[in-house]
Amino acid sequence: MKFSALSLGLMAALVSAVPTPTIQQRASVSDKPIGYASLNGGTTGGAGGTTTTVSTYAQFTAAVKGNAKKVVFVSGPITTAAAAVKIGGNTSVIGKSSAAKLTGFGLMIKSVSNVIVRNIAVSSVLAANGDALAVQLSTNVWFDHVDLSSNRDHDKDYYDGLLDLTHAADFVTISNCYIHDHWKASLIGHSDSNSAEDKGHLRVTYHNNYWRNINSRGPSIRFGTGHIFNSYFDNVSDGINTRLGAQVLVEGNTFVGSSKPLYSTDAGYAVSVDNNFGSGANTALAGTLKTVPYSYTKIAASAVKAAVVGKADPTNPGAPPRDRRAEGAAGAPRAQEVPRCRVGERRDAELAGRAVRYRWPAPTDRRREGAAGDGKRDGHGSTALRPEEEKSSRPEEAEADKNRSGVGGGGGGEEAAGQRLACIYLARGSERCQRRKHTT
Repeated sequence: MKFSALSLGLMAALVSAVPTPTIQQRASVSDKPIGYASLNGGTTGGAGGTTTTVSTYAQFTAAVKGNAKKVVFVSGPITTAAAAVKIGGNTSVIGKSSAAKLTGFGLMIKSVSNVIVRNIAVSSVLAANGDALAVQLSTNVWFDHVDLSSNRDHDKDYYDGLLDLTHAADFVTISNCYIHDHWKASLIGHSDSNSAEDKGHLRVTYHNNYWRNINSRGPSIRFGTGHIFNSYFDNVSDGINTRLGAQVLVEGNTFVGSSKPLYSTDAGYAVSVDNNFGSGANTALAGTLKTVPYSYTKIAASAVKAAVVGKADPTNPGAPPRDRRAEGAAGAPRAQEVPRCRVGERRDAELAGRAVRYRWPAPTDRRREGAAGDGKRDGHGSTALRPEEEKSSRPEEAEADKNRSGVGGGGGGEEAAGQRLACIYLARGSERCQRRKHTT
């Protein structure tokens, strides 16, 4: 087969135009942490070692064994209710795409050193299977651009921690992570009686993290040394808790809707510099940790929201994090940015704060309150809505939904039988969650 010079040139241009599928844009194997993980010889993970791509629990478990240098890319979601995968030393675990999600099992880093976990989501790990991420008796660990979550539909012990460092874990950095929708988020030091093992260890840096819809442990630190800077806390009831001699430097953070943003328990200490505590206050005992032994760059608390929200997440750099607050494109229906309801305010508050489509019951169903599924009163005098499905995040689907439902298109009142409306639960702190029509 013969090719003209023009054809060859065109093919060369096409080849050069094909994008190379890399993860280096945000999770390069050669990237290095700042904070405590940069000390003690540094944290490099599996850089320079073998490279493996996995897509099943069995493959993943096998690939991360041992202490030889290795980089393990996770391709696609892995879902199973199983024991935590034990990560060997000198290992990097990196999500290969936005589909890299671990559901139902966590990661255990125990008695090893030099581990990196980046660009991945871990969710819904039952308490029987341990924490989402756990570090014990290990040094030089870096978690970066990790999404950690469960939900608050169950009691506080249904899931365990999202990220716990215990048993003298040391030289750890947690950066650019989205930590959300959980009861007890992050614990440093597991027991009041473990001072002999923990004192002099548990050195950890948290920076540029987005904490959202957390009840407590944001984080809670016993005995250790913590540096928490440039993070955004949204609806975190009990935030930074310094305990039992811990020394924490807290710099340039912003808190919204936190009742106890920074506080002490049993003689824990903190130094606060340029923090916006919102409606809460710093009640921690004055500490002595005013400097840390590494270089870092911080920004003002007033700039933190713009710097963190939409960037502290494992996927879609530069886009809003996957909290469904701003789904859709310009012109498509969008969820309002409002606080979630607190679990327990209403029985059907499990979808609180999420944009969803609902089908209103027909007026006749409202009068027939005994009918199964529709029109049943919730005990507060209001008719419960029935969630149909989550609102589309794709512009073309959102527009199609809009056309099908008639939302924003006029015609019919909001109680028209079978009409679909984009609704959202509101009113954190009210007696019960409320609902309202939302068409903007």
